[in-house]
Amino acid sequence: MKRNFVTVVMVSSLIVASSMANASASDGAGVWAVVDSSGTVTNVIVCTQAVCGSGTFGGERVVPQIAPNPITNDATGQGSFIGNESAGIRVTESNGIFTVHENVRINTSETAVTVDDLTKTTTTTISEVSVPVTSRSFSYNDTIGKTYSEIKLKNESFDETYD
Repeated sequence: MKRNFVTVVMVSSLIVASSMANASASDGAGVWAVVDSSGTVTNVIVCTQAVCGSGTFGGERVVPQIAPNPITNDATGQGSFIGNESAGIRVTESNGIFTVHENVRINTSETAVTVDDLTKTTTTTISEVSVPVTSRSFSYNDTIGKTYSEIKLKNESFDETYD
């Protein structure tokens, strides 16, 4: 009797695993964020709408974060956004908007060369701007049809006192 029970459980597990694998290929497995009660992303998982679409998985709240890869229709190479407290990075979610809180700088520079026709002198002007950004955001919709490297985050706030 015990052997039959173990066999039934093992076969059932294989059927469930097989159906989940088939669902991920046809349903478009994307990256889902596991979000705690304060809105902090605590983990990310690969899941499908069929499995995680209720908004919970394993008793945890889950939210779609990154759409399936537009070429492979799965999570291949799509990456994710999850915090790293020791590095000072925290990711939060609110109403489908993910905010990446970190201290980064956006650096741009431009070079202009002018020639004075009378004196035949050349002047080179280099302009550099460095802006400290403390948070950037995106939504799941911003990731649809894009590979991970094509996802653009919106600058949300700047820290004018950041050195």
